This record gives sequence, structure tokens and C-alpha cells, in this order.
Amino acid sequence: MNRILVPCMAVMVLCAHLLAGTASGAEAMKLVYAASLYADEKGVGLSRPDGAGCAGGTILVVADTGNGRLLSYAYQQSMLRFTGEVKLPELTAPSKVQINSKGEILALDEKQRRIVRVSREGALLGIVAATGMPVNAASMTPRSFAVDAGDRLYVLDIAADRIVVLEPSGAFVRAIAYPADHGFLSDVAVDSSGTVYAIDPVQARVFSAAPAAPALTPLSPPLREHVRFPASITVDEKDWLWVVDRNGGILVVLDRSGSLQAKYLDHGWREGQLRYPSQACVAAPGTLFVADRENHRVQVFTVVR
Repeated sequence: MNRILVPCMAVMVLCAHLLAGTASGAEAMKLVYAASLYADEKGVGLSRPDGAGCAGGTILVVADTGNGRLLSYAYQQSMLRFTGEVKLPELTAPSKVQINSKGEILALDEKQRRIVRVSREGALLGIVAATGMPVNAASMTPRSFAVDAGDRLYVLDIAADRIVVLEPSGAFVRAIAYPADHGFLSDVAVDSSGTVYAIDPVQARVFSAAPAAPALTPLSPPLREHVRFPASITVDEKDWLWVVDRNGGILVVLDRSGSLQAKYLDHGWREGQLRYPSQACVAAPGTLFVADRENHRVQVFTVVR
């Protein structure tokens, strides 16, 4: 096993060696276990990390939810180097994390239901506030959010069953309605073309909306035979969809048509297994980070195509 603790270490070297899964779809991808991040450079252990956001293949930010902080790392040449801690009174319970094109960090506070913007140096830049909304902006209750290549925000608003699209400034762009037949939407993602995706863990299916579409429509058939409670979704550099099964500890990969391409991992505490995972992100060229919440760690995998 490659169990990596990082007390008093500023650099973590990723030594990939353990096969964690194989593809079941058309493209023979493999997922190779590389390492696990359990603690910061001072040896303080992670506590229920609920978010892992990455950008450009060089930046990783971990939402260390139980400790009420963000941890940032530089990722280069199979190495993770600790670059800072962010702990703010405005962000007491960080969960989902996204990084925009400027390197700014956006994090959802799961208790206060707001999105907080932080500079790459860790300074508070403000709380995302929607302006120009056709309805009262105060009624917007973020459950999750995504950021596209132009830094627009796609906010999953559980108060009004919609996805609210905002400019980086917070100016309202449009709203995408939930599908008529849905259970509960828990996460949102957007690909390089501006297509929006949302995951419904109750129906175990993915919905999508083209860049100008007014509403989400079904993309995938129900995935119940493959997953138990798929609660999170992300898009990789090839616009493939990675779905995280929170209850089953499974990762499944879909293509843009919603067809199942691969299925990986299982529930457990060993390296390469997951217990109630939350956010995942894929950093080019093919490194996958998973916030393994109930194992109190972030796991790192290499995607081999």
C-alpha cells in the first residue's frame, strides 16, 4: 500500500503503483492509485474533507470541512507542494471548491449556503451576490455550483428548482429550469462547450442543457444498476463525465451522450477504496483527486487511457 501521511513535510511525491480499477466501456481506461493526503505539512489531520478543486493541472485546493479551512497545493511533475491555509470567519464550513481562470478560489459554505471568493494568496475577495435577477436574489439558496472557462457561475438553486447563470461580477445571465420529472438535484457541472450537466441521486441519472437551452432534459438512462446514490459530477479535459456515488463508493464515467464508459473502485477504508466520497476533480493530463470524506483523506489517482 502507498499510505502517505505528510507531517512536517512541504512536498508529497506521488508514487503510482496500485491498479484501482478497469474500464467497462468502449475506451479501455484504467485508474491507478497514486497516493493519499491525510494531513497538512504540520501534521494536522484532515477532517471530513468535502471538496477537491483543481485547475490547469497545477493547482489543488482541498475543502477541509471538519476543520473549517481550505488547504492549497501546487501540483507539478507528480508532486504536491503545500502552499497555504485559508481560514476565514466568512467561510466556516467549506464544501465544494472551484478555481477560476485567474486562480481565484470559490468555495461553497455548506452551513451558511453562500459562495465565498478567495484570492490565490488566501485573502477574502467577497461573497458572490447576484444582481439583476428577475426575482428576489435573496431567495437563491446554493446547493452546489460550477465555473466555466469564461468564469461564469452556474449555481444550483434549491430554493427555486433552477440553475442560475451569473457573470463573474454576479450579474444575472439566465436561469435553466429543472426537468419536469426529477427527484433531487445535488450537483452541477459545465463542459468546454457550455453544456450544463446536473446529477439526480434519487433517480440516479444525469440531466443536461445545451448552452442556450431553457431547461434540463434527461441525458442518461437511470444508472441504478451501477450506483446507489450518485451525488456529485465533474467534467474532465475530454468532456467526459465523472459521477461520484456517495453511498456506494463508486466512480462511473459517462461520455457526452450519457453512455456508461467505465466503473471504478468500491466502498471501504483501504487505499483505493472510498467511504462516502464527495467532490472529485480531474487535472490535466489525467490526475484525479477525490475528497474521500469519511476516510478523512483526499485520494489521488492516475487516469491511464
